[in-house]
Amino acid sequence: CPIGTYGKDCAYECSTNCTKQTCDRNTGRCLLCPPGSLGYYCERVGIVEGAKGPEDPNMSVIVGAATTRAQALRETGV
Repeated sequence: CPIGTYGKDCAYECSTNCTKQTCDRNTGRCLLCPPGSLGYYCERVGIVEGAKGPEDPNMSVIVGAATTRAQALRETGV
């Protein structure tokens, strides 16, 4: 499959959350996530880099999710 695609006949696009939109050619799981992103498809945002812990008054936590249209269609079976 060309970079940015996966699956049978390379018919699916890797998540735009994946670093350089690269993913496993069979599963579509991201090979690398940007800093602060978590999950197979880098769909979850984790703790902001540099936070020291709960006692740190400057600590921030970001929670969210993102998905591509192709991923949403696969998950819903449409």
